[in-house]
Amino acid sequence: MKAILLGSNGQLAKEFINNSSNFNVELVSFTKDMLDITNFFELKEAIKKSMPDVVLNCAAYNLVDKAESNWEAAYRVNALGPRNLAVLSNEFNYILVHFSTDYVFDGVKSKPYLIYDEPNPISVYGRSKLSGEREISSLCSKYYVIRTSWVFGDGPNSFPRKLIEWSKGKDNLKVVCDQFSSPTSARYLASKTMYTIRNMPYGIYHITNSGYCSRFEWAKFIFDFLKIDIKITPVSSDEFTTPAKRPPFSVLDNFPLNSDEDWKDSTINYLLSSLQL
Repeated sequence: MKAILLGSNGQLAKEFINNSSNFNVELVSFTKDMLDITNFFELKEAIKKSMPDVVLNCAAYNLVDKAESNWEAAYRVNALGPRNLAVLSNEFNYILVHFSTDYVFDGVKSKPYLIYDEPNPISVYGRSKLSGEREISSLCSKYYVIRTSWVFGDGPNSFPRKLIEWSKGKDNLKVVCDQFSSPTSARYLASKTMYTIRNMPYGIYHITNSGYCSRFEWAKFIFDFLKIDIKITPVSSDEFTTPAKRPPFSVLDNFPLNSDEDWKDSTINYLLSSLQL
Protein backbone atom coordinates (compact mmCIF):
# COMPACT_ATOMS: atom_id res chain seq x y z
CA MET A 1 0.00 0.00 0.00
CA LYS A 2 1.35 3.41 -0.97
CA ALA A 3 0.22 6.33 1.16
CA ILE A 4 0.70 10.08 1.39
CA LEU A 5 0.90 11.33 4.98
CA LEU A 6 -0.04 14.96 5.57
CA GLY A 7 0.88 16.88 8.72
CA SER A 8 3.82 14.62 9.45
CA ASN A 9 5.10 16.53 12.49
CA GLY A 10 2.14 15.60 14.69
CA GLN A 11 1.90 12.94 17.39
CA LEU A 12 -0.30 10.61 15.36
CA ALA A 13 1.64 11.09 12.15
CA LYS A 14 4.87 10.09 13.89
CA GLU A 15 3.31 6.74 14.80
CA PHE A 16 2.43 6.07 11.16
CA ILE A 17 6.01 6.93 10.22
CA ASN A 18 7.64 4.88 12.98
CA ASN A 19 5.48 1.83 12.23
CA SER A 20 5.20 2.06 8.44
CA SER A 21 7.13 -1.17 7.90
CA ASN A 22 4.94 -3.00 10.43
CA PHE A 23 1.88 -1.64 8.67
CA ASN A 24 3.34 -2.65 5.29
CA VAL A 25 2.88 0.89 4.01
CA GLU A 26 5.15 2.86 1.72
CA LEU A 27 4.86 6.40 3.06
CA VAL A 28 5.46 9.73 1.36
CA SER A 29 5.36 12.27 4.19
CA PHE A 30 4.77 16.02 4.12
CA THR A 31 4.90 18.58 6.92
CA LYS A 32 2.52 21.54 6.72
CA ASP A 33 5.47 23.66 5.55
CA MET A 34 6.24 21.22 2.75
CA LEU A 35 2.67 20.90 1.49
CA ASP A 36 -0.26 23.20 2.22
CA ILE A 37 -3.53 21.25 2.06
CA THR A 38 -5.45 24.51 1.59
CA ASN A 39 -3.66 25.10 -1.73
CA PHE A 40 -5.66 22.99 -4.17
CA PHE A 41 -3.23 23.16 -7.10
CA GLU A 42 -0.13 22.49 -5.01
CA LEU A 43 -1.91 19.55 -3.41
CA LYS A 44 -3.04 18.21 -6.77
CA GLU A 45 0.50 18.24 -8.16
CA ALA A 46 1.88 16.35 -5.14
CA ILE A 47 -0.84 13.70 -5.36
CA LYS A 48 -0.46 13.38 -9.13
CA LYS A 49 3.26 12.81 -8.70
CA SER A 50 2.88 10.10 -6.02
CA MET A 51 -0.40 8.46 -7.13
CA PRO A 52 -1.13 7.00 -3.66
CA ASP A 53 -3.60 4.29 -2.73
CA VAL A 54 -4.39 6.15 0.50
CA VAL A 55 -4.04 9.70 1.81
CA LEU A 56 -3.71 9.97 5.60
CA ASN A 57 -4.72 13.47 6.61
CA CYS A 58 -3.17 14.25 9.98
CA ALA A 59 -2.99 17.96 9.18
CA ALA A 60 -5.23 20.02 11.45
CA TYR A 61 -5.65 23.38 13.10
CA ASN A 62 -6.09 22.24 16.70
CA LEU A 63 -5.48 25.42 18.70
CA VAL A 64 -8.89 25.26 20.33
CA ASP A 65 -8.83 28.64 22.07
CA LYS A 66 -7.07 30.57 19.30
CA ALA A 67 -9.65 29.28 16.81
CA GLU A 68 -12.28 31.47 18.48
CA SER A 69 -10.59 34.62 17.15
CA ASN A 70 -8.59 33.10 14.30
CA TRP A 71 -11.59 31.33 12.77
CA GLU A 72 -10.43 31.78 9.17
CA ALA A 73 -7.27 29.75 9.76
CA ALA A 74 -9.28 27.04 11.53
CA TYR A 75 -11.80 26.71 8.71
CA ARG A 76 -9.11 26.91 6.05
CA VAL A 77 -7.21 23.91 7.43
CA ASN A 78 -10.07 21.93 9.01
CA ALA A 79 -12.74 22.42 6.33
CA LEU A 80 -11.33 23.72 3.04
CA GLY A 81 -8.33 21.38 3.22
CA PRO A 82 -10.53 18.29 3.60
CA ARG A 83 -12.73 19.56 0.75
CA ASN A 84 -9.66 19.71 -1.50
CA LEU A 85 -8.69 16.19 -0.49
CA ALA A 86 -12.21 14.89 -1.08
CA VAL A 87 -12.40 16.34 -4.59
CA LEU A 88 -8.96 15.00 -5.48
CA SER A 89 -9.87 11.58 -4.06
CA ASN A 90 -12.54 11.25 -6.72
CA GLU A 91 -10.17 12.43 -9.43
CA PHE A 92 -7.22 10.18 -8.49
CA ASN A 93 -9.19 7.31 -6.94
CA TYR A 94 -7.43 7.13 -3.59
CA ILE A 95 -8.91 6.36 -0.17
CA LEU A 96 -9.08 9.43 2.04
CA VAL A 97 -8.49 8.88 5.77
CA HIS A 98 -9.31 11.97 7.82
CA PHE A 99 -9.08 12.45 11.58
CA SER A 100 -11.75 14.35 13.47
CA THR A 101 -12.58 14.95 17.11
CA ASP A 102 -14.93 14.38 20.02
CA TYR A 103 -15.38 18.17 20.04
CA VAL A 104 -18.01 17.84 17.29
CA PHE A 105 -20.37 16.96 20.19
CA ASP A 106 -21.70 19.34 22.85
CA GLY A 107 -20.99 16.98 25.75
CA VAL A 108 -24.43 17.13 27.37
CA LYS A 109 -25.25 13.46 26.78
CA SER A 110 -24.80 11.19 29.80
CA LYS A 111 -23.72 8.18 27.72
CA PRO A 112 -20.85 7.76 25.23
CA TYR A 113 -21.58 9.21 21.80
CA LEU A 114 -22.33 6.85 18.93
CA ILE A 115 -21.39 7.51 15.32
CA TYR A 116 -25.16 7.87 14.77
CA ASP A 117 -25.60 10.69 17.30
CA GLU A 118 -26.19 14.17 15.91
CA PRO A 119 -23.13 16.43 16.29
CA ASN A 120 -23.57 19.81 17.96
CA PRO A 121 -20.21 21.52 18.43
CA ILE A 122 -19.93 24.39 20.92
CA SER A 123 -16.65 25.93 19.73
CA VAL A 124 -15.26 27.31 16.49
CA TYR A 125 -12.74 24.48 16.48
CA GLY A 126 -15.50 21.88 16.79
CA ARG A 127 -17.59 23.55 14.10
CA SER A 128 -14.62 23.74 11.72
CA LYS A 129 -13.88 20.03 12.23
CA LEU A 130 -17.53 19.12 11.64
CA SER A 131 -17.49 21.19 8.45
CA GLY A 132 -14.50 19.15 7.28
CA GLU A 133 -16.37 15.91 7.99
CA ARG A 134 -19.35 17.11 5.97
CA GLU A 135 -17.23 18.25 3.03
CA ILE A 136 -15.74 14.75 2.86
CA SER A 137 -18.98 12.78 3.31
CA SER A 138 -20.79 14.87 0.70
CA LEU A 139 -18.05 15.00 -1.94
CA CYS A 140 -16.00 11.83 -1.54
CA SER A 141 -16.97 8.21 -2.21
CA LYS A 142 -13.95 6.43 -0.69
CA TYR A 143 -13.32 7.78 2.79
CA TYR A 144 -12.84 7.03 6.47
CA VAL A 145 -13.59 9.84 8.92
CA ILE A 146 -12.15 8.81 12.27
CA ARG A 147 -13.15 10.69 15.39
CA THR A 148 -10.94 10.35 18.43
CA SER A 149 -10.25 12.06 21.75
CA TRP A 150 -7.44 13.27 24.02
CA VAL A 151 -4.66 11.86 21.83
CA PHE A 152 -1.24 11.53 23.44
CA GLY A 153 2.07 10.42 21.96
CA ASP A 154 5.60 11.59 21.22
CA GLY A 155 6.04 15.34 21.23
CA PRO A 156 5.91 18.36 23.56
CA ASN A 157 2.12 18.77 23.28
CA SER A 158 1.34 15.40 24.83
CA PHE A 159 -0.75 15.89 28.00
CA PRO A 160 1.34 13.52 30.16
CA ARG A 161 4.52 15.31 29.15
CA LYS A 162 3.01 18.77 29.69
CA LEU A 163 1.68 17.63 33.06
CA ILE A 164 5.14 16.59 34.18
CA GLU A 165 6.55 19.95 33.05
CA TRP A 166 3.82 21.84 34.91
CA SER A 167 4.62 19.94 38.10
CA LYS A 168 8.29 20.90 38.23
CA GLY A 169 9.06 23.12 41.19
CA LYS A 170 5.48 23.08 42.44
CA ASP A 171 3.84 21.68 45.55
CA ASN A 172 0.30 21.93 44.22
CA LEU A 173 -1.32 21.70 40.81
CA LYS A 174 -4.92 22.46 39.88
CA VAL A 175 -6.49 20.14 37.29
CA VAL A 176 -9.99 20.27 35.83
CA CYS A 177 -12.27 17.57 37.20
CA ASP A 178 -15.49 18.18 35.21
CA GLN A 179 -14.34 17.29 31.69
CA PHE A 180 -14.55 13.60 30.79
CA SER A 181 -13.32 11.68 27.78
CA SER A 182 -11.06 8.79 26.79
CA PRO A 183 -7.28 9.33 26.71
CA THR A 184 -6.13 7.71 23.47
CA SER A 185 -2.64 6.56 22.63
CA ALA A 186 -1.43 7.76 19.22
CA ARG A 187 0.21 4.38 18.76
CA TYR A 188 -3.07 2.57 19.38
CA LEU A 189 -4.98 5.00 17.15
CA ALA A 190 -2.56 4.48 14.25
CA SER A 191 -2.74 0.68 14.58
CA LYS A 192 -6.53 0.62 14.84
CA THR A 193 -6.80 2.98 11.88
CA MET A 194 -4.83 0.59 9.69
CA TYR A 195 -7.07 -2.28 10.81
CA THR A 196 -10.16 -0.22 9.98
CA ILE A 197 -9.16 0.79 6.47
CA ARG A 198 -8.22 -2.80 5.65
CA ASN A 199 -11.28 -4.49 7.13
CA MET A 200 -14.21 -2.11 7.45
CA PRO A 201 -16.53 -0.41 4.92
CA TYR A 202 -16.15 3.30 4.20
CA GLY A 203 -17.74 5.75 6.60
CA ILE A 204 -17.40 7.46 9.99
CA TYR A 205 -15.80 5.64 12.93
CA HIS A 206 -14.89 6.35 16.53
CA ILE A 207 -11.49 5.09 17.67
CA THR A 208 -10.38 5.65 21.27
CA ASN A 209 -8.91 3.61 24.07
CA SER A 210 -11.54 1.94 26.24
CA GLY A 211 -12.77 3.48 29.48
CA TYR A 212 -12.87 7.16 30.35
CA CYS A 213 -11.85 9.58 33.06
CA SER A 214 -11.63 13.25 33.96
CA ARG A 215 -8.52 15.32 33.34
CA PHE A 216 -7.97 15.25 37.11
CA GLU A 217 -8.25 11.44 37.29
CA TRP A 218 -5.81 11.08 34.40
CA ALA A 219 -3.33 13.44 36.04
CA LYS A 220 -3.61 11.62 39.38
CA PHE A 221 -3.05 8.28 37.64
CA ILE A 222 0.11 9.61 35.95
CA PHE A 223 1.55 11.12 39.12
CA ASP A 224 0.78 8.00 41.15
CA PHE A 225 2.47 5.78 38.58
CA LEU A 226 5.53 8.02 38.37
CA LYS A 227 5.59 8.44 42.16
CA ILE A 228 5.72 12.21 41.79
CA ASP A 229 5.00 13.74 45.19
CA ILE A 230 2.69 16.63 44.44
CA LYS A 231 -0.75 17.64 45.64
CA ILE A 232 -3.28 17.90 42.83
CA THR A 233 -6.46 19.81 43.48
CA PRO A 234 -9.60 19.06 41.47
CA VAL A 235 -11.25 22.24 40.21
CA SER A 236 -14.18 23.06 37.94
CA SER A 237 -13.71 24.41 34.44
CA ASP A 238 -15.04 27.76 35.70
CA GLU A 239 -11.72 28.34 37.49
CA PHE A 240 -9.94 28.45 34.12
CA THR A 241 -11.29 31.16 31.86
CA THR A 242 -10.76 30.10 28.24
CA PRO A 243 -12.09 31.64 25.02
CA ALA A 244 -13.50 28.30 23.81
CA LYS A 245 -16.02 26.10 25.58
CA ARG A 246 -15.14 22.42 26.06
CA PRO A 247 -17.72 19.62 26.06
CA PRO A 248 -18.06 18.31 29.64
CA PHE A 249 -18.65 14.67 28.60
CA SER A 250 -17.31 13.80 25.15
CA VAL A 251 -16.70 10.07 25.56
CA LEU A 252 -17.01 8.23 22.25
CA ASP A 253 -18.59 4.80 21.82
CA ASN A 254 -16.40 2.79 19.42
CA PHE A 255 -19.30 0.73 18.02
CA PRO A 256 -19.10 -1.07 15.57
CA LEU A 257 -15.38 -1.46 16.32
CA ASN A 258 -14.01 -3.04 19.48
CA SER A 259 -11.79 -1.03 21.79
CA ASP A 260 -8.99 -3.43 22.66
CA GLU A 261 -6.83 -1.42 25.06
CA ASP A 262 -7.73 0.48 28.22
CA TRP A 263 -6.54 4.08 28.60
CA LYS A 264 -4.65 3.13 31.76
CA ASP A 265 -2.62 0.46 29.94
CA SER A 266 -1.88 2.83 27.07
CA THR A 267 -0.81 5.56 29.47
CA ILE A 268 1.56 3.19 31.30
CA ASN A 269 3.03 1.94 28.01
CA TYR A 270 3.59 5.52 26.92
CA LEU A 271 5.24 6.52 30.18
CA LEU A 272 7.53 3.49 30.12
CA SER A 273 8.60 3.89 26.49
CA SER A 274 8.52 7.62 25.75
CA LEU A 275 9.93 8.76 29.08
CA GLN A 276 12.38 5.84 29.15
CA LEU A 277 11.53 4.80 32.69
